[in-house]
Amino acid sequence: MEFNYRGKVINYFTSTSIRSYGLLFIFCIPLFFINIGSSHDWGDDFAQYIHQARNMAQGIQQSITGYVYNPDYPMLGPSSYPVGFPLLLSPVCAVFGTGISCFLYLETLFLVLTALLLLTFLKQFYSSFVSVLIVLLYVYNPWVLHFKMEVMSDIPFSFFFFLCYMIYQNQVRQPGLRQSTPRLLVLAVLMGFLTSVRTIGVVFIVAVLLAEIRCVLSGKQKEFQLKQLIPCAVLCLGSVSTYLVLNKLIFRTGQALLSENLSSFRSAHFKTTVLQNLSYYLNVLQHFFAPENNSWQFIQLFSGSLLFAFLVLGILKRMSEASGFMEILFFVYLGTLIVYPYSLAGFRFVLPLIPFVLYYIVQGLLCIRLHLKLNKSIFASGLFIFTALSYKTSLSEMLQTKNAILPGPQQKESREAFDYIQSQTAANATFDFIKPRALALYTGRRAMSHRPLQSLSEIRQALVVNKVDYLVVHMISDDSLKAYVSRYADELDLCWSNRTFRIYRLKTVAAAVY
Repeated sequence: MEFNYRGKVINYFTSTSIRSYGLLFIFCIPLFFINIGSSHDWGDDFAQYIHQARNMAQGIQQSITGYVYNPDYPMLGPSSYPVGFPLLLSPVCAVFGTGISCFLYLETLFLVLTALLLLTFLKQFYSSFVSVLIVLLYVYNPWVLHFKMEVMSDIPFSFFFFLCYMIYQNQVRQPGLRQSTPRLLVLAVLMGFLTSVRTIGVVFIVAVLLAEIRCVLSGKQKEFQLKQLIPCAVLCLGSVSTYLVLNKLIFRTGQALLSENLSSFRSAHFKTTVLQNLSYYLNVLQHFFAPENNSWQFIQLFSGSLLFAFLVLGILKRMSEASGFMEILFFVYLGTLIVYPYSLAGFRFVLPLIPFVLYYIVQGLLCIRLHLKLNKSIFASGLFIFTALSYKTSLSEMLQTKNAILPGPQQKESREAFDYIQSQTAANATFDFIKPRALALYTGRRAMSHRPLQSLSEIRQALVVNKVDYLVVHMISDDSLKAYVSRYADELDLCWSNRTFRIYRLKTVAAAVY
């Protein structure tokens, strides 16, 4: 028998399926030119990630960043993050240094990979044409483009989150598919790495555990057999082992990751947290397709409410027909966000759920049976254009301000302050600054932050306990620090200042400490 390999290859790359991927990739190319700047805002998390990536490239322990963790202010961030995202940044850091733009290209690459993965997911339910339109609405959403301009773990985490979902759903739990140990091990390693990118990745492990238990309980076998637990054991134990190997053996973080993350729950009131977060995240989901749009305000108001209604309708439809791992993962993740006592990140924490949100919206739309004599492709294109019009103002503003220096460490005033600190202060000096991790990255000094809105006596105690030598006051500093400077002016020396910074050396407090 003679096989026509050349014809098979040509047919493969000219098929509708492959053309859709190529078309989507072409449409994604402009992403590499949108929101790729050389500056970063004052987010501060990015500095910790870059610092850990630089340490990784130089063989330095992850926790040696100069950031002084304040147990009284755990919401600022742990003493070191899990090593997953720094590991992704470290090759860029080793080759190109700590320049912001190189990291943003990496963020964009992960967004494009997420788009291609999302297309694979959607093509299981809809045509290639409709699937491409849905993906484009996702990647060019102003919220998503905004996250692409920051060196943060959200987009890479979303990629690995969805990659784990696709492998589990299509390669592990597909009906009639034999579960092989190598396939389970690959997924277990990816799940462990996912949790190393962001700690909330542990919800994927929990969702898999629930799904496997559900599968065992709903099995056709009358008697329970121990071998039924093998897939669950391999996935859960393998993912936890991967996490521990990465964060405790290979790259030693030097701190208790779990305890520092759980410390946020200490002062939180459960009922109040749940009610506030429930309202907050419902509002966040509603505004995903309703970005700021002054000239098309009516579209913003209409599309946001309408699409949210379709989302709820799609979830109800799916739950009533064939709920499965998707729903388990969706609600476990969303439930974790609702009970977690922090809701200032906005849309950022919800980003990994958006592929499912898009699917549910389309499912809700299909529940509306209108007898319209209109081609489905034309109808989908109309909805695409209608929704895309709400992006107009935000996209235009991004293009107009693409070369602007963001308020942050790269501003002229910030560089002047950091240069002074680096050249005129002792190498072992400790600073109190509202963005301590950025100061530590760009000056090589130790830095901490007191908890905002503390009383003057509490601030004073924090300065003594952490042996702080200098206070850095910036326009973004909280009012309590400014009040402290005013109240204890006789204990401070103004060493240096410019238009936005004032640096004070502590006299009395420092002397009392040493």
